[in-house]
Amino acid sequence: MCGIFGIVRFGAPIHDDPQRLFEAIRHRGPDDSGIYTDQTDALSVLLGSVRLSIIDLSPAGHMPMPNENNDIWLTYNGELYNHLDLRQPLIERGHVYRSRSDTETIIHAYEEYGTAALNQFNGMFALALYDRPRGRVLLARDPMGIKPLYYTWNAQTCFFASELKTLLAHPDVNATLDPNALELFFSLGYPPPSPNTMFSGIHKLEPGAFAILENGQFHTDLYWEPRFTPRAKPWSQPELIERTRSVIEGAVERQLMSDVPVGVFLSGGIDSTLITALAQRYHSQAMDTFSVGFGDENGVVDETSFNNFDYFHARQAAAQIGTRHHAVVMRGDGSIRDLLMESLQYMDEPAWETSFISLRLMSQLARQHGVIVVLTGDGGDELFAGYPWYGGIDRAERLAQMPFIRPALSMVGALGGNRTPAVKARDLLSKLGRDDVSKYRMNFDLMSQPQRESLFMPDLRAQMHNRPVEAIIERIFARSDDVLAGKFSLVDLSLWVREHFNLRVDRMTMMNSIEGRVPLQDLNVVNFALSIPINAKMPRWRSKYLLREAFADVLPENVLKRKKRPFSTPTVNWLHTVLRPLVEESLSERQVRATGLFDPAVVRGIVDAFYAGDQRFAYRVWALLIFQLWHDVYVTNRSQFLTNTWQIAPQ
Repeated sequence: MCGIFGIVRFGAPIHDDPQRLFEAIRHRGPDDSGIYTDQTDALSVLLGSVRLSIIDLSPAGHMPMPNENNDIWLTYNGELYNHLDLRQPLIERGHVYRSRSDTETIIHAYEEYGTAALNQFNGMFALALYDRPRGRVLLARDPMGIKPLYYTWNAQTCFFASELKTLLAHPDVNATLDPNALELFFSLGYPPPSPNTMFSGIHKLEPGAFAILENGQFHTDLYWEPRFTPRAKPWSQPELIERTRSVIEGAVERQLMSDVPVGVFLSGGIDSTLITALAQRYHSQAMDTFSVGFGDENGVVDETSFNNFDYFHARQAAAQIGTRHHAVVMRGDGSIRDLLMESLQYMDEPAWETSFISLRLMSQLARQHGVIVVLTGDGGDELFAGYPWYGGIDRAERLAQMPFIRPALSMVGALGGNRTPAVKARDLLSKLGRDDVSKYRMNFDLMSQPQRESLFMPDLRAQMHNRPVEAIIERIFARSDDVLAGKFSLVDLSLWVREHFNLRVDRMTMMNSIEGRVPLQDLNVVNFALSIPINAKMPRWRSKYLLREAFADVLPENVLKRKKRPFSTPTVNWLHTVLRPLVEESLSERQVRATGLFDPAVVRGIVDAFYAGDQRFAYRVWALLIFQLWHDVYVTNRSQFLTNTWQIAPQ
């Protein structure tokens, strides 16, 4: 696991000092660093790497790494879980290895198969490969976007790096805030999907994509994308259950490969408990597991608090499985402000969801206990129908086919006042009358379109495209001919997981110089899950049916019977108490006017409505706060990156 960066320039030499680029990314690789440069008349290349040693801890794993002829060089961030399967055939074809690392397999696979090698890789990665004989540089990113790769291209020079802040540390990189990114953030609650970023001058290489720089040209292409591809002959239910167990067991076993200690982030839910139970089977001694709880100002944890269910469920699951469990308690005092501010500095792009703070604390705890690799359960809900809204929309779609359902719902809604049946009837009726994209957006919309339009200043609003979120969702819907619930899950996988979940896991683990792995996003698991119609994953709307059935003898009974409950933090309480001074400061009229993006009166109205008791405004306040804090770091104070004053968090 590493951090990478580089510069590719056509027709001119590279005189750039890479030191500030190293400093901006050092936290990703504290164990080693290296740089390679080459210059020809047509092409100049600089490749940089900082290394967190995971496989082959010896100097043989140093990067950038060459082939045996020193004419192909690779800088690489990630793990190739099937590298041993690929290694022997390459040796038989005459390729010479000088290390045990998976890095070297990528080089030899490229030599043998070219860019088609990417279709053979099962792992998480972002890479840059320099093919000197061809005068070519290849950039590539793993299918699920687990590892990041940012770039900018100006028709002569390409700058690329694992993290946005590394590009911002270079004075020749132009970065201006993208108005459409603002529209997407305040709709989705997380950064715009690849290839876009919060900056119009900087892009993310798409998950499952590669880019080639050659002959003065830069072009990108996809080698994989998530798509519902049902089998010609569907599996029977027993076959599905058996296959589910096989592919997930294989994924966990593969992703345990490591020459350093491995642990698990454990919440006590089905996904993380399953990963923990399977991983523990491959260890002769108790594994380390980690969780987080939320305490009062003295650090006392309330067992009855909704926000601490995961804390106690994790402790219970750890005892049942037999792991060595560690928990960190987030105190409800002023330290939360410091945690938030410091964590945001490493996030690269803003995200309203609060779990990144918890991930940061668990990552820090893991590092303190000597664990360098952690497994997480991200992806299970989207791949195996774990969210209640999948069953809800499926029931609604079936009801819509019933004769007279609309008049009946109208009558119940009109006559029932504010009683629960009437409220539910009106809600269902409103859903039945919407198009499919609107139905998806009803599950979560940080702000409605009219609310966003009132928030942005008129000159900014005039620069925004019309309905960008709808266009993104429509494109993903087109990749599935499953029922609507299946289309929902594909959008969640494509956006929520690949563009948001994986970003926060990568940044918060690497902030603490540890590696996060996601076995449920193993490519074999993903391809298998994408071949199953969603109603086969939730017969009679039983969420995660396949996981529950396939691992009934592995998961504790209390975990099997537990209903889905989202991870929660006491955000509303924080906003009312320890973070209120920060809200008043960051969202004050003076600060909002200085940022120049939002109507100060609208922002004030949102804040006042929340503090007057309307909890519906809580997440709008939180999103505005997160954005303002991010803007201060990455836009207003970009000079910190340019002047080498970037502060690395202590380990």
